[in-house]
Amino acid sequence: MQSIKRAALILIGNEILSGKVQDLNAQHLIKRFREWGVDLARIAIVQDRIEDIASEVRLVRDAFDFVITSGGIGPTHDDVTYDAIAAAFGVPLEMNAEIEQCIRKSRKETVIKPEVFRMAKLPKGSVLVPGGDLGFPTTKFNNFYILPGVPQLFRIKIDALADVFRSEPFCLHTLYLNSDEGSIADLMGQTEKEFGVQIGSYPIFNSPLDYRLRITIEGKDPKPVKAAADALCLALKDRLVRRDPA
Repeated sequence: MQSIKRAALILIGNEILSGKVQDLNAQHLIKRFREWGVDLARIAIVQDRIEDIASEVRLVRDAFDFVITSGGIGPTHDDVTYDAIAAAFGVPLEMNAEIEQCIRKSRKETVIKPEVFRMAKLPKGSVLVPGGDLGFPTTKFNNFYILPGVPQLFRIKIDALADVFRSEPFCLHTLYLNSDEGSIADLMGQTEKEFGVQIGSYPIFNSPLDYRLRITIEGKDPKPVKAAADALCLALKDRLVRRDPA
């Protein structure tokens, strides 16, 4: 069995923190990484400040297999993601000829303002990953994949990278119980430790549903996941409403 790949997402933009723009990219990445068998273990939202972004980059760069950034790679003064990543790793920015050419092909005007070419100044050592029919490749630096913040573009870019991230899928079993979680907290903790799986507990309040508690058991290896679910079903048979898969 493959080890679980762990990832972090850094959302960059004052507009998200101020509420002027609602983030949609985290929602999309959560769904995709779950489908692809990647453990999205951290999501951070930071302002368009080099110091703030660089601080978060330093925090996550060695702790995760992949780091996705969203936003801050346009031509305006507050697009400082490349600057921050370069600062965090202690490397200079350098003009990338391929991105420069992409910019020239994408613009209609005869004279292109110099500010537009900010988008072509990448951290030294960056590589370009093709994919997503947008005319621009994705920039990869170290274990960072640097994506645009516009949701439509982000979705196209991340979906084009599916083969880069895809791993063995998660196996999930769900139990529905007539029980409060406090009375079985010790049992869940012991079972998680014994079988090496992840167990989540989600109570339901004031609901017409036929259960009061939903428990999820998951992991990459189906055998211990099923064994843990079987053990819990046996121990909680008087409270079990149903299980999925049955």
